[in-house]
Amino acid sequence: MMLLGVGGLTGGFISGWVSNAIGVRKAMMTCFTGCIVISFFLFGMNSTFSAVIYFETAILALFFGISQGLLSIYIPQLFPFHIRGASTGFCFNIGRPVTAVAVFFVGALVTTLGGYSNALLTFAGIFIIGFITVYLTKDKPIINTK
Repeated sequence: MMLLGVGGLTGGFISGWVSNAIGVRKAMMTCFTGCIVISFFLFGMNSTFSAVIYFETAILALFFGISQGLLSIYIPQLFPFHIRGASTGFCFNIGRPVTAVAVFFVGALVTTLGGYSNALLTFAGIFIIGFITVYLTKDKPIINTK
């Protein structure tokens, strides 16, 4: 849990520098790619617990933290000024009820897919959806006029 927290906070702190260096859209796609790759290694390749899991968890949390920091910049660019606040709030919070429902299906997924790591790897598919979504959207400058 500490690795997740430290990695996420560190990622959030450096997300501004990353976006300035390579652009928000490229940074988002890089983070989602990193999350996809590290999720595959963390949940798909580890059959027993070892010290490498700590490193993989920290790297996954770092990429995820950067992506969360970047969303504060990226999401407002997608919407017109008059609905930007409501749209951003919706985007940041729609995952909460989805997660609440998904929790009830973890047990069934563990049984169906043959293990906890396979179930978690399935949930990591959201990073693929995120990558595709960012890939299909275009960069837009933030316009603060009505």
